Amino acid sequence: MIKEQRQLSLLNNLETLGNISKTGYWEYDIVNNDLYWSEMTKEIHEVPKNYMPQLESAINFYLEGGSRETIEKAVEDAIESGLPFDVSVQILTYTGRAKWIRSIGHVKKEDGRVLNMYGSIQDIDESKGLEMELKSLTDRLEMAAKVANIGIFELNLKTNELLWDNQMYDVFGITKEDFTGNYEAWENSLHPKDKVRTMKELENAIAGGKDFYSNFIIIKPSGMEANIEAQAIIIKDENGIPLKVIGVNKDITAKTIIEKQLKKLYFQNQNQNKYLTNFAHSMTHNLRSSSGNLSMLIGLLKKNVKAEDKAMFLDMMELATIRLEETIAQLNETISIRFGEKTSTAKINIKDAIQKATENINALIGTKKAEVKITVPEALAVNGYQGYFESIFQNFLTNSLKYAREGIKPVINIEGKTKDDSVIIQISDNGMGIDLEKHGNSVFEMYKTFHGNKDAKGIGLFLTKEQVEAMGGTIHLESTPGEGTTFTLKFNK
Repeated sequence: MIKEQRQLSLLNNLETLGNISKTGYWEYDIVNNDLYWSEMTKEIHEVPKNYMPQLESAINFYLEGGSRETIEKAVEDAIESGLPFDVSVQILTYTGRAKWIRSIGHVKKEDGRVLNMYGSIQDIDESKGLEMELKSLTDRLEMAAKVANIGIFELNLKTNELLWDNQMYDVFGITKEDFTGNYEAWENSLHPKDKVRTMKELENAIAGGKDFYSNFIIIKPSGMEANIEAQAIIIKDENGIPLKVIGVNKDITAKTIIEKQLKKLYFQNQNQNKYLTNFAHSMTHNLRSSSGNLSMLIGLLKKNVKAEDKAMFLDMMELATIRLEETIAQLNETISIRFGEKTSTAKINIKDAIQKATENINALIGTKKAEVKITVPEALAVNGYQGYFESIFQNFLTNSLKYAREGIKPVINIEGKTKDDSVIIQISDNGMGIDLEKHGNSVFEMYKTFHGNKDAKGIGLFLTKEQVEAMGGTIHLESTPGEGTTFTLKFNK
């Protein structure tokens, strides 16, 4: 009696536990083709309490396709070979609701024959749903990490064990088989120039319990370099002792390259804008000289009535017109030089360039009654650009005339010679001069003027220096206020 009570109590307890865990049991008598379902088994299938299951009808509860094929194979193997099974599949309940269940089956044998099967069935729909949701989330995270080229790592500070996810192997170009799984695996990948700094940053983060953030370069086993952005948090125990470092490494090589290219493009654009501004000033400056020369000649022509004088001025105007056309052509050449359409220099005859520069401003020279002395060998030549040299000499000449001393005849000397492997050109005048103690550091800067002339733009010397240096030359200035100025140009022979 006591034994029966204990058995009944045990059965009740099992039934209660089954209800709590949503687990039912079943038994199938193979010989008599009799299938038994417990109350929880019926509840899981959502059938009436008086439902009498049959093996075939029980099998049909499983969703067509993979789930039904799986349970059919499991039952078949159990009956024929006595193999137990444990499968997670889906059923379609009596009310038409899809549900995940876990079915476990065992067999009873007698004389080597399988006579009976029994097992359990558990409603795992909720946990399976969470599992699938978690898997979906994990898959999305892995996909996002792969697309973003982000790897996840975990460093155990007590054991020195380093764990990597699959993406970390791709980031570092290391196979799982070659990965040693310790801190040194990461340390050894660091580029020598970043190694000490990066390790120190990590040590400081661990010691201070602060988040770790760093950028560094690694060298992959293939020899290729990669730029890495790293972030990590420090995990501590209840006593504040650091236990783990968990973080991510992101390959930002492509981003770094793009940023460098954009930076380079930005500076190129800045330089391009600067050049276009300078070119506009150069064009205005040179064209003003040529057009001013023409205007001056026209004015002189209007004042003279003698036929011989008119003929002379007309010849000068024709020459000035030719020089204006040449100036425009040279400005086009300047654009070609700057934008790479023209890259090769040519031997430029210095005396010829000086002569054309003087012709561009012959009216101004005549009006000022200036004397221009040219002492340059006929064959003296320098590699460069014709337009640049004519512009340089024209700037020097116009400045010397513009800043001549009151009541003093302007005298400009241009001398050229060779010395060792260099060509030296000096342009001297007896004009107002420049106070170098006051303006010496800014003579060649844009918009700098020195004599209070309201018409001065502060462009000529700036452009001259730019053009001299563009042809590999140097420019030097000596000047004494009230006495004059000497510019010395030096070029490779």
